[in-house]
Amino acid sequence: MREHRNFEEKIKHGTAELPIAVHKLTYPKGTDMLFYLHWHKEFEILVLTEGSVIFTIEQQEYLLNPGDFVFINSNMVAILPASCL
Repeated sequence: MREHRNFEEKIKHGTAELPIAVHKLTYPKGTDMLFYLHWHKEFEILVLTEGSVIFTIEQQEYLLNPGDFVFINSNMVAILPASCL
């Protein structure tokens, strides 16, 4: 993690009372590199509702299709998503 310390996302998600945030994102087919390389102290759960996408977490790629989800633990380096198919 030391080599990635500069990639910590500084945005806090939610509040101290309710540490959760919901985001809905939509991207056109064929879009590449939608998010920057990052990590944060919170964990993430991402749910794909349509299309297909490749997520990269800790240098491992995961292909998600509608209805699939991915759990990203705290302090894990991720590029989300790497490619929209």
